[in-house]
Amino acid sequence: MKKLKNIITGKDLNFDGKVDIKDKFIEAERKAEDQLQEIDLFK
Repeated sequence: MKKLKNIITGKDLNFDGKVDIKDKFIEAERKAEDQLQEIDLFK
């Protein structure tokens, strides 16, 4: 039940049923990608 809750609430980003370092890595990649897009807008 907890696995499903984590997936639904968005804490489990790779949908493996566990909130772990891999999810933090995915979050960091998405954040870095968003920052790069913001920089491109100013060019």
